Amino acid sequence: MKVAARKFLIALSVFVNFVFYVILFTPLTKYLSFPLNVGQAPHKAEVIVILAYDAYDSETGFLDLQSRARLEKGADLFAAGFAPKIICVGGNKLFRSGKTYGQRMKDLLVRYGIPESAFLVQDDIPGNWAYYDNLMAILKKYEGVFDFNNALVVTSPQNTYRIQKAFNKQKIFPTLVASENYAITPYNWHTNFNFFHSVSNEYCAIFYFWVADRI
Repeated sequence: MKVAARKFLIALSVFVNFVFYVILFTPLTKYLSFPLNVGQAPHKAEVIVILAYDAYDSETGFLDLQSRARLEKGADLFAAGFAPKIICVGGNKLFRSGKTYGQRMKDLLVRYGIPESAFLVQDDIPGNWAYYDNLMAILKKYEGVFDFNNALVVTSPQNTYRIQKAFNKQKIFPTLVASENYAITPYNWHTNFNFFHSVSNEYCAIFYFWVADRI
């Protein structure tokens, strides 16, 4: 191997390892996430809308940590009397359990002691990347039922900016309530990498929404 090529590979290796070190072992991702979090304080509203994130296709349909953090926030809001109704949003189907994300969300909240009469499930269409179609489906399905200007929409902190702007584009101005911001204090490099993936994916989604004139 020529000396110039060897030097290039060494320099490239050092650069790549430095980038991974910064991502995995520094608070860079935490600071990148701050502009994305525009969560607001809750207030009395007509309805609480909880957006699903992901789930595992296990026998029970185990919801992932972000979905559970959102559910916990939604349950806290309901218990505190902020709204009398909850819409669980998640149309992807879990084939082993035969249920959708939205149905599994409802199941868990019922275990928390929330009465079934409080729930509505929006799972008419599968979730797509960045779930724009799902947001529009909520507005269409419950038009005239709820005033979404007086709704509390629960999602992860790093998703609040995009979701807010997507609703605002439709001249709808709900209150975005962020779930527990647990990811900014990762307990090891692996969780820090997952957080970086989530934050970088969100910046890509914002750019896509902007190009598609959705925000």
